[in-house]
Amino acid sequence: MSRRQLVWSMAFVWAALWLAPTSVAGQNSRPASDPTAVRTTWGDPDLQGIWSYATITPLQRPAALTEREFLTAEEVADQNQREA
Repeated sequence: MSRRQLVWSMAFVWAALWLAPTSVAGQNSRPASDPTAVRTTWGDPDLQGIWSYATITPLQRPAALTEREFLTAEEVADQNQREA
């Protein structure tokens, strides 16, 4: 091992040992609050929020596409054109 390789190896090991505790220092050992989901008055999970329809992925699969896994590029373009 040449002197140059030794210096770079030692620098790498030193940096790794110096930075390793940094990733653990920011972690908390216990959760900040009780992780229970917000519920509606009838007991179901509350799904209120901002819903984006920026993609062509529907919330439920259309009955016409039950046998197919993917759309062709032309079908995607047609669907985008209809929704625009």
